[in-house]
Amino acid sequence: MMLVKDSPSGVGLREQFIRFYVGLEFNIALTLTYNESLQRGARGKVTIARIRADYRRLDAWVHSTLISKNYHRLGFDHRMLSAIAVESLNENAHVHAAWRVPTELQPPFIDLFGNGVGGRDLWRELVPGGTSYAKVIDDPTGWMAYCHKQRPECADDGRTFLSSELWPERCKA
Repeated sequence: MMLVKDSPSGVGLREQFIRFYVGLEFNIALTLTYNESLQRGARGKVTIARIRADYRRLDAWVHSTLISKNYHRLGFDHRMLSAIAVESLNENAHVHAAWRVPTELQPPFIDLFGNGVGGRDLWRELVPGGTSYAKVIDDPTGWMAYCHKQRPECADDGRTFLSSELWPERCKA
């Protein structure tokens, strides 16, 4: 799918992103915050490169915990795909994501993030001071519109990506 700033149908870039991601049938919403003010000096300013690196580690932890320790040997169709939208790099950096998780793995997936009620929180293990919240998506179009509420009507600025972009080539076969 090619996304263009001014499509012939008059649909803007933001709306094209929303339609594209809704078509991928994501079913779990995940919000991850850095709460940078709580960890000043711990790891430095939040950048897109840092977010991508942290998200790649998170994706690996989720797969190794829920699917297999050998998740990296799995092909694309055996992995859980997610779409990521980064917001507010200058202050309150956070990520909204949508995951495509098999039905039987949805409850344990949500449990991995604690949702502020205790238990294990993979994100807090990765980003001390960070918070996370996961839930089943009940309105895919609404969630994707929320994820992309700050999406500019311009060329891609690296703030939106698919988890598959972070996978090693051997995982894409």
